[in-house]
Amino acid sequence: MTTTYNFKDGKGPVPAHQHSNGGGWVADTATVADTVYVGPNACVSGNSRVSGNARVSGNAQVYDNAYVSGNTLVYGNAEVFDSVRVYSYARVYGNAEVSDNAYVSGNAVVSGDAKVSLHQHVSFSVVKTDLLLPENMKESIEAQCNLTIFNDYVYCYKRVNDNLSSEYDDSFIYPVSGVVESEEADENKNVSCGKGLHFSHLSYYSRNEKSDSKILYAKVHVDDIIACLQGKIRVRKAEILGVV
Repeated sequence: MTTTYNFKDGKGPVPAHQHSNGGGWVADTATVADTVYVGPNACVSGNSRVSGNARVSGNAQVYDNAYVSGNTLVYGNAEVFDSVRVYSYARVYGNAEVSDNAYVSGNAVVSGDAKVSLHQHVSFSVVKTDLLLPENMKESIEAQCNLTIFNDYVYCYKRVNDNLSSEYDDSFIYPVSGVVESEEADENKNVSCGKGLHFSHLSYYSRNEKSDSKILYAKVHVDDIIACLQGKIRVRKAEILGVV
């Protein structure tokens, strides 16, 4: 006889089992490693995958196509869902929600009533608010980009070709110093790779190093930032301070 459980997601009772490590309910469609702890009141459902030494406890829920791994802790009333990835030493707890295609990694902490969503990539600091709200832009920049903010200016980096042209448009030449502006910036704050000038933290560019490139150091006023997604900022205008 097939054991079923109602995960209260509108799908009614579905084939499920209690996880051997912790006793929490896991849908038969989900994949949970034996090394993972799922507490008695926690749930893993949908096509979720949980691996490594991750712990899902309290009343936490992991569902849809979420992927949780590493030494991640998901607990309290937290919800991790859609196609998110939560890994490394990240912690998600309280009433926090991680959804859409968001990533939470490193030593990042998402807690309280925080919401990390869309294509936000959080790897730094403690998040306690909804990062998509315009009034939380500074917190979003700190959480995703680990950049210095001083007197409403964000100090950031940009990789360009050896001749200072854009990697994506070689007709666009950055100055060694001075103000640079995008004439046709996409004003949609939910678009990461739209038109505009893109900057991030220095380690962002070390993921895919290029020998024939230069790194520019710049500052951007927070009012000129359109979006902060995928660990980078997209802006209308910046002041180039020099070559690193």
